[in-house]
Amino acid sequence: IGVAGVVVHHLTKMNDSDIITEGNIRGSGNIVSDSRSVYALQSKGLESEGVAVERDDYGRITTRRFDCICNNHGSSGSVLLESDLARCRFSRQDGGDMAQSEGEAGLDGL
Repeated sequence: IGVAGVVVHHLTKMNDSDIITEGNIRGSGNIVSDSRSVYALQSKGLESEGVAVERDDYGRITTRRFDCICNNHGSSGSVLLESDLARCRFSRQDGGDMAQSEGEAGLDGL
């Protein structure tokens, strides 16, 4: 999507049905407050929110939601994606290809 980012990989313990929020990011509170924005790639917990998810042949959820969970300089948003993690490939649920969005800023461009 044409954005530089810092990946946070250490979250607090969560139930399988939980959605990642700012409060789940471990470490100093400055991690979130000093960031321009914080994004999370959600998979678990989508069904409990009523999102219709797709599954692969093995029953694994392939639907992901790319959430802007904190934006210190504007609004937040999200977009539903279908994933092929074996190829590190994501496409919008509406059929749009993520590669078409390169260079566009924010989730509005997705």
